[in-house]
Amino acid sequence: QADTFRGSQSFALKCLSGSLASQVASALEL
Repeated sequence: QADTFRGSQSFALKCLSGSLASQVASALEL
């Protein structure tokens, strides 16, 4: 279970950083 939790946590972190990066990119375009 620890591995599954770690995997989902990593996936969530990846999605969060990805959306944050896209927000920063769009903000820089303005």
